This record gives sequence, structure tokens and C-alpha cells, in this order.
Amino acid sequence: MDKKMKVLMVVIFSVLLISANYSLFSGEKTMVKCDGCGHKMEMGKGIKADHHGKALTFCSEKCKEAFDKKTADCTCGVTYKCPMKACDYKSDKDGKCPKCGMALKKVEAKPVYKCTSEGCKFTSDKDGKCPHCKTDLKKVECEKCKDHKKLHKAHTK
Repeated sequence: MDKKMKVLMVVIFSVLLISANYSLFSGEKTMVKCDGCGHKMEMGKGIKADHHGKALTFCSEKCKEAFDKKTADCTCGVTYKCPMKACDYKSDKDGKCPKCGMALKKVEAKPVYKCTSEGCKFTSDKDGKCPHCKTDLKKVECEKCKDHKKLHKAHTK
């Protein structure tokens, strides 16, 4: 073997060691964040799930269920939904539901307005003034939409 081939083999071997979740120098396992709560966990452990084509990992079944519940009603990035109440199919394209065959209906995202006064937690789906402190309401994104947009941004890069 020539010198270039030996160097290449050493580089490949080093990359394989690192990707096997071990640090070359300390022997410690690589830690990653849970996609639901952000807690650190060992890479390769946890519960795997798919969310709109993005592979996610959760530290526990409880965390995965909470994430699913939090993003279930989110219409951010989803513009079409099956009109059948028992069906939960959503899509970003018009067409027919693959589960029941019904035509998908367009879903309009509802705006959220929040009171700008410190300490007041009033929210509304209409612009105007807060009925409690009479300050102007400010249009904000709901937490579900923020989380959903972060996920979509992460898997479209």
C-alpha cells in the first residue's frame, strides 16, 4: 500500500469511530437532545418517530405522546385536511384522502392575538383591545405553529 492509501484508511477509520457514538479521546457516549422536551439522552437510544418526513427521537413514550398532542391541531404548513371527523389526515397538497377517499378541504390558519400588557394572558382570534386592561392586542404565532415551523425549517434544509 502506498502512503496516500494508508492516510485515507486512517481517516476513514477515525470517522467510523466517531460515528459509532464514542469520542476518540474520552470514551464517552455522544449525547443528543430529545425532539420533544430537549432533555439530553444517549445517541441511538429513545423512541423513534416520523413527523412529515423528518426522523425524530424522543426520550420517552410520554414525551412523544405530548409532542403528538401538541402538534395534532397545528395547521401551519398544512393547507388541506380530510373533512371526515374520524379521520386525521392532513396534507400540503390538494387531492383525495388516502384513508377514506374523500376530497380534502382547504384549511385557513387562524390568527392569534395576545394582550401586550405585562402579566395579562388574554388571547383572541380577533384583533382589537383587551377587555380586561384595554390595551391593544398584538398578532402572535401560537406555540404549535412555532414548533411546527421549526420542524419544517429543520427538515427542508
